[in-house]
Amino acid sequence: MDNIKFTSYFKKFLSDSKENFFIETIPFKNDITLENIKKAAKYIDIPLEEYVYFKDDVDAEGNAIRTREKVLVGYINCKRLQQFLFKKNSFSLNIKSRSGKTNQVSGDDKISRITDGDNFALAVYEADNAAREFLGLRADNDAEKNQAYKMIMENGYFKLEDLESTNEDKQTLNTVDVYFLGAGIKTDLVTDSLFLTRTLSAKKQKKNTSDSLRKDKD
Repeated sequence: MDNIKFTSYFKKFLSDSKENFFIETIPFKNDITLENIKKAAKYIDIPLEEYVYFKDDVDAEGNAIRTREKVLVGYINCKRLQQFLFKKNSFSLNIKSRSGKTNQVSGDDKISRITDGDNFALAVYEADNAAREFLGLRADNDAEKNQAYKMIMENGYFKLEDLESTNEDKQTLNTVDVYFLGAGIKTDLVTDSLFLTRTLSAKKQKKNTSDSLRKDKD
């Protein structure tokens, strides 16, 4: 159906109480009560109350600080961060194959990129340096990648704090900025103007060349 028929159909659907209704189901045979929760916890042998220790907090004697009494705790199922194909194991650390638009890894190397879940895990573990590497030189920042490769060839290693980079080096960010400008939306993702970074760079280079020629004449 076209857009007009689609809009008309859903307006009629939403206004008709006989068609637009909700189905409520009870997910468990028995109601979820504290008594049933205790029975389930006892059956699978997990405690519902434990002492909770405060991260990185110690007393004057260096002992970890905990709650005075046991408190109610909950458990969550932690999934593995990286998906593996068990029957056909396929895992890549290569970052050579890249997209022309965003410079992100693609093709056969796209499985070396990290997922949203991995990003959340890095944030939770406060692994800032790992996140900077994965989302920087291993992602779309060729300037940082080239600097890192050069340092590795010269010294055998590199340090993140020695890498120099700006927003202009992040191709994904610049691509998003182009889309926004194309839609007539001004942002400060890369620059504060309505010009693209390459346009500003060309104008700056032209100005520097003009200034240099003017000095030579003087």
